[in-house]
Amino acid sequence: MKVEIIAVGTELLMGQVIDSNSATIAQELLSLGLGVYYRQVVGDNPERMFEAIQLAGGRSDLIILCGGIGPTQDDITKQMVAKYLNVDLIHDQEEIDKIKRYFEKSRRSMPQNNLRQALMFKGGVKLENPVGTAAGALYKTNNDQMFAVLPGPPMELKATLKQSLIPYLLQFVRKNEVIDSVYLNFVNIGESQVAEDIEDLINQQTNPSIAMYAKPERVQIRLTSNAKNHEEAEKLNEQLAKEIIKRLSKHFIGRGKEFDFAKEVVTLLKERSLTLSCAESLTGGLFASEIVSQSGASTVFKGGVVSYTPDIKEQLLNVSPQTIKEHSVYSQQVAIEMAKGAQEQLKTDVSVSFTGVAGPDDEKDHPVGEVHYAIAFKNEKAHTGCLHLGHRSRNMIRYLSVQRVLANLIELLRQR
Repeated sequence: MKVEIIAVGTELLMGQVIDSNSATIAQELLSLGLGVYYRQVVGDNPERMFEAIQLAGGRSDLIILCGGIGPTQDDITKQMVAKYLNVDLIHDQEEIDKIKRYFEKSRRSMPQNNLRQALMFKGGVKLENPVGTAAGALYKTNNDQMFAVLPGPPMELKATLKQSLIPYLLQFVRKNEVIDSVYLNFVNIGESQVAEDIEDLINQQTNPSIAMYAKPERVQIRLTSNAKNHEEAEKLNEQLAKEIIKRLSKHFIGRGKEFDFAKEVVTLLKERSLTLSCAESLTGGLFASEIVSQSGASTVFKGGVVSYTPDIKEQLLNVSPQTIKEHSVYSQQVAIEMAKGAQEQLKTDVSVSFTGVAGPDDEKDHPVGEVHYAIAFKNEKAHTGCLHLGHRSRNMIRYLSVQRVLANLIELLRQR
């Protein structure tokens, strides 16, 4: 089944809103074994929208449109699909009652244009919107081609997609074919090196297929297999995953499309009954923020110090003025004393520190992107490192500093 997505909204074309809906739809359909062949973005213009629908109708089996089904005059998605299909739009009484109840509960009068949200294709299927007032609609033609219209707000789209459209589509999905994906994450290695190390596997790929994504803090490999069932697909993916991990073992950090470094750190600390603290300079509390955003962080994270100036490093972390004078604040020696100071002050098992130059200007002999860090375990010599992140933006340097040190911390914790 060829699937096409049409995202509707002039704001998308103007760059005022990012089209996250298409990605959401594609990901959900992939779990059914349905791959998206085409994607279009079109504004709230009748002629151009009709042309987009006409193009999709001539090449795809399932066309999903998102957006443009609200109460205003420029919400014309259902109208344009109905025109293309040559079917009437009719009001659904249940939806009318639902909209009226919403306004009554809000103690507001209802403008009559809200009834546009209750329009459905005559002879079609209503797609319930459990969290909003604009219901989706679906029409299946005599030759089994399907047109589905979903609301534009991401929360409403997700709810309508999962609770209405996906269950409807299940009856048309072939039961003897599934698509399954596995995501592998690697750090401290570039995409080109990964490609070289597994070049033969890439050249030989059939099923599973291999795709690589270069992200700021990692390289991610996606393995996707087609099989009769999930068990067989999982087996195919696992055979290839083991070979790739074996070749890139020193860079492998974990599995999962949304693998979260901070979440893994918190999990490892819990498992080992260890406590954590931090001392931050250029990162300005970003490391602490990443940690406390994780559920259960309070059981392992005791606190941190943002020591942005030399005097605060000296007063709160007991960094020696002599160390700063001899080595500067942007040094391995200062990073070590910061980590040790936080560990002693907050009485934790491990502490992490950051100091460096976020930019936009160099600091004497220290270029933008030079970041020193230390990871200190109680009664042990501190583990240190220096990152050379280059002339990136301040926030990107701060972000990469935190992510790369989290990755290093994961490796050290796993060794315990």
